[in-house]
Amino acid sequence: MSNITAAASGPSSNQQPAAQHTPQQPAAQHTPEQLLIQLSLEEKCAMLHGRDKWEISGCERLGIPDWTVSDGPAGVRGRQMAAGLMLPAAIALAASWDVELLAEAGAALALESKDRKIQMLLAPTVNIQRLPTWGRAFESYSEDPLLTSHLAVAFIKALQAGGIGACVKHFVANEQETDRFVVSSELDERTLREVYLAPFEAAVLEADAKAVMGSYNRVNGELTCESQRLLEAILRREWGFGGVVVSDWSALQNTVEPLEAGVNLDMPGGGYWANSALMDLVNAGQLEESLIDQRLLDILRFLEWAGRLQGKSDHHEEVVVRPEHAKLARKAAAAGTVLIHNRRGLLPLQLPASATPETASLGAASTTNTPASIALIGPHSLRPCPGGGGAAQVGQRYSQNLAEALRQNLSPSVGLSHAPGLSLDRSAPALPANWLTPNLTTLELHKGRNLEGKPLKTLSNTAVEFQLLDDTWPDPDWDYVSVRQRLTIAPDVGGKWHLCGGGASEVRLWLDGRLVADSQVDGFSLGPGFYGASGVVELTAGATYELVVEHTSKQQHQRIVGGNIFAKPVSAEEQDLAEAAETAGRADVAIVVVGTTPHWEAENFDRPTLALPGRQDELVLRCLAANPNTVVVINSGSPVLMPWLEKAGAVLCIWFPGQEGAAALADVLCGLAEPSGRSPITWPSADEDMVAWADVPATFPGVGGKVHYTEGVLVGHRWFEHHQIEPAVPFGHGGSYTEFHWEAPSIAGDFPNLVVEVSVANIGEQPGSETVQCYVSQDAGSASSPDTASVDPASAQTSVRPPQWLVGFAKLHLAPGETAKAEIQLNPRSFSYWDTQNHSWQIPKAAFQMHLSRSCADRVFTLATHS
Repeated sequence: MSNITAAASGPSSNQQPAAQHTPQQPAAQHTPEQLLIQLSLEEKCAMLHGRDKWEISGCERLGIPDWTVSDGPAGVRGRQMAAGLMLPAAIALAASWDVELLAEAGAALALESKDRKIQMLLAPTVNIQRLPTWGRAFESYSEDPLLTSHLAVAFIKALQAGGIGACVKHFVANEQETDRFVVSSELDERTLREVYLAPFEAAVLEADAKAVMGSYNRVNGELTCESQRLLEAILRREWGFGGVVVSDWSALQNTVEPLEAGVNLDMPGGGYWANSALMDLVNAGQLEESLIDQRLLDILRFLEWAGRLQGKSDHHEEVVVRPEHAKLARKAAAAGTVLIHNRRGLLPLQLPASATPETASLGAASTTNTPASIALIGPHSLRPCPGGGGAAQVGQRYSQNLAEALRQNLSPSVGLSHAPGLSLDRSAPALPANWLTPNLTTLELHKGRNLEGKPLKTLSNTAVEFQLLDDTWPDPDWDYVSVRQRLTIAPDVGGKWHLCGGGASEVRLWLDGRLVADSQVDGFSLGPGFYGASGVVELTAGATYELVVEHTSKQQHQRIVGGNIFAKPVSAEEQDLAEAAETAGRADVAIVVVGTTPHWEAENFDRPTLALPGRQDELVLRCLAANPNTVVVINSGSPVLMPWLEKAGAVLCIWFPGQEGAAALADVLCGLAEPSGRSPITWPSADEDMVAWADVPATFPGVGGKVHYTEGVLVGHRWFEHHQIEPAVPFGHGGSYTEFHWEAPSIAGDFPNLVVEVSVANIGEQPGSETVQCYVSQDAGSASSPDTASVDPASAQTSVRPPQWLVGFAKLHLAPGETAKAEIQLNPRSFSYWDTQNHSWQIPKAAFQMHLSRSCADRVFTLATHS
């Protein structure tokens, strides 16, 4: 019998220190304090803001090299955005519920960062998935603060043990893309503490995170990057944070206020602190140099930790291909795969004679129970979508083919057929040059973000594509430029066409005065920093049309405006759907892979609905009608609606699985790897079941610049349980290819420091993983409940304790016949709530129940205790 221990719930007094690393550079000749004295005011100010998008200046005179940050939740992009290791999206890693796997991911990205000469990785994202329609839900871990905290701590410790600083983002209450630059998240103190601050607290107290990124939004009307309460009182004084507060890119809206509040670094270059802005204020007596010193000292101490207080600036990036990292990506993708159900017993397609997750050969398995023919159907059926869009998007070194991966696992006699059914590609080739009449476009340039007033400059451009940046910026005194692009087109081919406008910010496209597409309504990502909007129009060959594209911006100091126009004919979708159903019907088993892409899930946009885009539900239903032996695979970054759920023979979710997604899916389908994931987020059965949906738009996307978190602490599964809404997939749910038996649990220790143990046996014939989840509930009618009598009725959700809340978990990997013991440690935070009267954590005088569960909806044992 082996023991497996999970971390305690929440920060504890006996927490383990974060792992240390040995700086690669020689020891500095001067301490940060000594170097600070030697720096001139000009040199100090230059070290407080980006030199460009990713690099920050050192001081060549004193031998302090430049240093660099990079985006990195799923992989290290570096300065050049070159292809590299692409791990599964954060939500897929979280679905593993495996802290050791997260540590492996952190260690791998530390090596990748060193290859690219990166000192700080802008990861992890620990914002809570308040709504599954959030465009960046895939980039964060979970709807649950405890699961998010434990996984983030494991990742950060491993990353920083490798010598790379973690920049935890986005601080705080930044859970939507719509109006993210201007919206104020309105929430009460208890909700802020218990839900949204909790992962950041764990990152600082338990993992010693070296940096925190301040978000764009406001909290209760106050810009997060100007909030002395958040940055100074809570982050620095209460939690003891001594690291670097980095602004989100162009998040600052003032010069002095963020510096006073606690921001250390204004990113990227060209912002409020750039040029001589800070130095001029000091020289004018409007800013104390001591405040500059205070903020810079934090940066110098980070550079000392990173071994960057002396040496030469080295920006030579390397791309090192490590086979062990590809194996890790493949293992992680399988570990996060969730078996939603397997009602017809279709999976695995074949059962290997003897294999374990550690020793299974990835070659051909036994042919027992193998179907003679398999149909691959759906837009992702050949190449699963590896990741979402925006800052988390990583270039792929290669594109895997699911048919090829299956062929490696299956007998050569198994027939494979393929029919995509439809396409999810919202992009298109560039507008044909011969459509332009005459062969030029006109750009009307407006000073300001939103095409205010009359154009101050007009440019003619022979190309449709344009860019205003650096030397082409129209006027150095203009902070913002918005553009109206005009052209006349005469298509040589008629019919229905997709017209798409793309740009560096918000885009609207008009055809003969009719609005065709608006990125604020249905926008999508066309790549890092480039966004699009598309619509379908009917065109007549030889006719002329006036095409107008408007480019506006909400982002601060966005000194780049550019755009292009794309077009492609609408495909014969009805014929493709019919062909897909026929192909499914001819096979023994059909595998239908549906989902989303970066065009649907990305930074800067929220999804308008959880429904699968396009006619994918129709595709699934047609295939199920043709062949009940159909496995549906969800390839998306967050939950989708599944109106066909009960009809499907089996349903898998692979999320955005990273570079090895096709190989991992083939392994899971064939039983060479198990789908050991448990959903880290609740899947609603309908859009209206989502958190606080009845109060839309006040609760999303907001009214009058404010979005109200009226659900309070009842986020995620807590909302569904409190309102007795049955979800499509409960939080923590996931099936297995084997069976488990749980022995009676035991409890030891003195309240609230308790240890719960339970032995679990694998009584099936296949290796498998079981995740033991521990939830706590407070007995109804307990003597003291949080603030029940004093809460405003308008925010009554914040006055109650959740029906239950996650306090710990442990994942067990078991061979057939093996038994292991899960140990979950509880501490005072497991039972506490945030008391808004005393502004502290309190344990009420109450009776509690501890539920050992397979998911939030599947309790196995309940134990009682009391304060």
